[in-house]
Amino acid sequence: MAELVDAHDSKSCGEIHESSILSRGTSKIHKMSSSEAYKNFFKLATLPFLVYFTNDLVCRFFFPTYVKYGIDTYFHFAGGLSIAYTTNYFFILLEKAKFIEIKRKLARAFLIISTVAFVAVLWEVYEFVWDLSFGTHFQPSNFDTMKDLIMGTLGGISFCLIFLRTKATDGARERNALTDMLSTSNPAYNPLESDSETRMRD
Repeated sequence: MAELVDAHDSKSCGEIHESSILSRGTSKIHKMSSSEAYKNFFKLATLPFLVYFTNDLVCRFFFPTYVKYGIDTYFHFAGGLSIAYTTNYFFILLEKAKFIEIKRKLARAFLIISTVAFVAVLWEVYEFVWDLSFGTHFQPSNFDTMKDLIMGTLGGISFCLIFLRTKATDGARERNALTDMLSTSNPAYNPLESDSETRMRD
């Protein structure tokens, strides 16, 4: 009988321990449904694919114009923007799932720009290998390679400047809304005064 009681107690303790682990895990990790996963994958892949597909289309059917006006340069800039958007959205998904938390905007910008620069380098390596393998001239000179790298990175920097500015504007809007709310609830409230000064005056 004592053995049965001990076995029952150990089993119940194991169930309690397991449920506590699951409750802690589910509170930290956001489980994604299949439809949500497809939607997020679509958002992650669409913009870079559109830039790549449009670049390939213009290069194939309007090659003289493509070369004459250096349209390749603009597509490298657009590619940097698309990779920056995808990277930022990927960080947002990780933050929703409670895997990471990026509090500082400058840290987020640094990670985004670093990712864009890394992808730009990989793309130039791809062009180099393609030229060697098939005798093409995607990299006619060192100047062209460096230009492409710089334009891709500038695309990432431009996205971060827009993103940081938007976030700063949203933060200012939230602070103004909070000030208005406090002013409405307390007509004597002055945002320039400290809380202690307001209490002393009241």
